[in-house]
Amino acid sequence: MEKIRKINYVNEVYDQLNAMICCGEISEGMRIPSEMALAKEMNVSRPVVREALQRFEEDKQRRASQ
Repeated sequence: MEKIRKINYVNEVYDQLNAMICCGEISEGMRIPSEMALAKEMNVSRPVVREALQRFEEDKQRRASQ
């Protein structure tokens, strides 16, 4: 019997947003949809979207300090 893999929704949202940035769907300085709109579109809760966006901000600050 195989173990059921747990899905980390924050990582999934982060990866989807990152893919949107990489393919040019979202560009630097562009206004992104609200947390509520993203949550509804991705079928996750707003806190999940908020945490994923916070990760982007932390990554941005980390890259800026290097």
